[in-house]
Formats: sequence, structure tokens, C-alpha cells
Amino acid sequence: MRTSPRLTIVLLLAGLLLTACNDRPDMPRRGFLKGSIKTLQVDPANAEEARRAARAKAAFLRYELALSDLEAFYDRIGDIQKYQWVRKEMKNLHEAHAATIKGVEAAAAAAHGSDGEPSEQMLVENVMEARNDYRVSMDRLAQLYEEEGNDRKALIVHTMQARFHPEETHAYMITVTLPPENLEPIEVISEANDMFARAEQLHEEGARIPAAADYEKQREALSIFHNLIRRYPYSTKIPMSAFYIAEIYKEYFDEHYLSTIWYERAWTWDPHVAAPARFQAAVQYDIHLDDYQRAIELYRDSLKYEPYYPSHIRYARQRIEELQRYLRNRGQLPADAP
Repeated sequence: MRTSPRLTIVLLLAGLLLTACNDRPDMPRRGFLKGSIKTLQVDPANAEEARRAARAKAAFLRYELALSDLEAFYDRIGDIQKYQWVRKEMKNLHEAHAATIKGVEAAAAAAHGSDGEPSEQMLVENVMEARNDYRVSMDRLAQLYEEEGNDRKALIVHTMQARFHPEETHAYMITVTLPPENLEPIEVISEANDMFARAEQLHEEGARIPAAADYEKQREALSIFHNLIRRYPYSTKIPMSAFYIAEIYKEYFDEHYLSTIWYERAWTWDPHVAAPARFQAAVQYDIHLDDYQRAIELYRDSLKYEPYYPSHIRYARQRIEELQRYLRNRGQLPADAP
């Protein structure tokens, strides 16, 4: 996509700011000390602008409706975790789409028809299709403004795009039922090894640039790791697949509790898994989940079973002392507790 020199400078500055934090950038302002822009005014006489803006507006409405349908489904079946995910994605969409597109009308979004109650798979597919259509339509609108040299409108659209956080969207269906704890990774299976290598490569490629992760590659890697465990439950690759699943949930999707479950699967399937699964789970319980007793227990286990990470050892010992002191001061740990 071609970008004008002036807009390039603005976007580079915005990118530098975004690498320092995960806050949404402010919408551009009208002028010195004036309010931020809340409207993208389309020129109806510009046929191509009107067409692309109408599509972007329609894509937003369709995405919003698809999320509403999925939210209602999870509310009805009582899946609290996925219900919260949909609400987070809806909030992400509304906070990103900070400017109202005016001057064009969009066709009302229509729900997908089906015989009987829609399935989870159909509703999730609707969300993913609508999400992609929204992002593509915003790209095409920004591209038009760049081609026309309309830096102001291009900046408005690019700012809205930068306010959309990919890490606050979900795949939903890849969070399959957890596999049993008693799997035994005892077979070397070439197909599983190939899947693991592909997923590991995607995971690494999706994490090469700090603060600019490729979330689509991380989702693809996550899906492959899940499929590997489901298809080849006795493969020697399942413990490390579980570890990478936990890492992706933790690092890219802020799913700290879900990550602890998968870290635990990694060391349960292989007590000597070649990764700091116990330490990473301890950090989640310590920093994000406020379960200090469990954190202390896992920090101790990491010292016992994962002695190959000097920085982890120092940190674990320090946190054990600090957490014990904190719990004793509040009467939540006996004074003579080890």
C-alpha cells in the first residue's frame, strides 16, 4: 500500500509510541487544543470514496451483529469464558471504531439464516468472516485516501486501524476440551514431528518483531499445536506442544488462567519437559491471578525440577521469601511454615 511522505512520518511516530505501550492512540485533533475528530465525513460526489466508505460502514455493522449473535449463544449455553471473550472483542471493535462514517448509508447487516438454532461453528465462522471483511474494507478505504493524497482522512482511518488490537480478538473454536492428564508421550511419530516443526516455525515468525506480533501466525500455530495433541495423543511432542499453547495464550491473548492449565499439562505429561513450565505457571499465579500459595508451591517445584535457568532460580527464591513474608504479615501463613 502506497503511503504519502507526510503520512509515513506520522505513522512512524505513532508506531514508535505503540512499541512503548499497548494503549490505543488518540484520534487526530481538529487543531491546536481542539477536540478530537469523531466524524469521517465522506464526499457523496466522490463515487469511489462513497462506495468504499459504505462498504466499511456495512462491514462494521455486520461484525457488530455477528459478535452480538455469538455473545447471545454463549450466554444461553452458559459458557462464561467464551462469553467474556466475545464481550472483550466487542469492546475492542467499538473502541477502535472511534469516528462515525457520515455522508453514506450502509445496507443493514443481516443475520445468517439457518435451519433451527445456529451452531457454535457457524456463529464463529460468521464472526471471523465479518472480522476479516471489516479489516479489508478499512484497508481499502485508507488506500483510496492515500492514492488521492488526502492525508487527513487517511490519518483518521489509519488511527482507527491502530486502535484495533488483534490480541483482543479470538478464534473461539480452537479452545477445545482439555485432553486428559494421563496421556503418555511414548511414540516418535513423523507426522506429529512435522506438525510440531511447522507450528514452532509459525510461532517464531509471529514473534520476531517486538511489540508488533503477527497474531494470525500465532493463531495458526496455536491451532496446529491443538490438532497435534488431538490427533497424536501419544506423540513425544505433546508436552512441548502444551508448553507452546500456554506461551501463546499468555503472551498474545492475555489468557493467564488458561495458560496455567496448559503449563500443567506439559509437566504432567513429562515431568522433565525441556521448558520452564512450572516457573512460568508460578509467575501467572503470582502476578496475574493473585494465588500466592499456589505460586510459592510452583516456584519451589521449579527450583527442584527446572534447575537450568539461573535467572529463574534467583527470581523464584526472591519471590518465595517475599510472598511468605506478605502472607505471614496478613495471618495467612503460620509463622513456622517452611
